[in-house]
Amino acid sequence: RLEASLDTSELDKLAGELAAEHALGDDLEELSSRRSAPATPTRRPNRSAETTPDQWRTAVGPDEAARYDDEWRQLEDEHNDLLALLAQQELEKNAMAEVLRARVGPAAVSDVKRDAERDCVDRYGMYVDYSERPGGGDDELITLTHAVAGGDADSYDA
Repeated sequence: RLEASLDTSELDKLAGELAAEHALGDDLEELSSRRSAPATPTRRPNRSAETTPDQWRTAVGPDEAARYDDEWRQLEDEHNDLLALLAQQELEKNAMAEVLRARVGPAAVSDVKRDAERDCVDRYGMYVDYSERPGGGDDELITLTHAVAGGDADSYDA
């Protein structure tokens, strides 16, 4: 048995709040029953995205199209230059690793790689290691190392 020690004004106040909550619930239920579910729009293909290069050139004008073509070629040339630079650095890195391995030993190569990884994480926040998978093969194992809040580094294999 529950005994209440509330006076009449407190009970009246609680009864009023309860009645208001019920009225609000009834209003919401009525509103939701009147609303029908929104119709799903039918999907139509975007015909404007299917333009040909000639239509595009006509739309932007021949001078602007020529400017975009020039910018695209410059960007593509810069991209190819960067790829060539990366390939050159890879060849140089491999040659230096072979000399170091032959003259000092394999442990020295591991030490240099570990130092480079630490420096890269400190400077850039991450390190990407491309090395061969154990067991040979042409597939590459990509290990991403990035700095975490505590100053430690986490490694993830992709």
